[in-house]
Amino acid sequence: MTAVLARSPRGLWSFARWRQRRPFWGGTWLILAGVLVARTSVLPVAVVVTGTPGRSLGVGFGGLLILLGLLAWVVPYYRHAWGGLGMFVAVCALLGSNLGALGLGTAFGILGGAMVLAWAPAGVADD
Repeated sequence: MTAVLARSPRGLWSFARWRQRRPFWGGTWLILAGVLVARTSVLPVAVVVTGTPGRSLGVGFGGLLILLGLLAWVVPYYRHAWGGLGMFVAVCALLGSNLGALGLGTAFGILGGAMVLAWAPAGVADD
């Protein structure tokens, strides 16, 4: 992969270096989980499992998961807080928002939160 990046434009190389210095994939999974939870909560009533209170909770939980994924990208120093909160919100979405996007959003949220929680910068011992 380094050979490909050495021949690529400077922008791609900069993005690769930026991505390696933060929990990129964990944040991506959290954002995807948030989109699924928020989107599933506004489906027509014939498709959803719960009634109207789940709609506002779903949008709230989905927005919070998206925010935590973006914060994991922007402020990786607090990765333990973002990862733990991401897993907690994903489990809460299971109860409050159409079974957490029919189970898929909750699974993605737990996976993303665990990846953010487990990530450590290269060469730094985690306490």
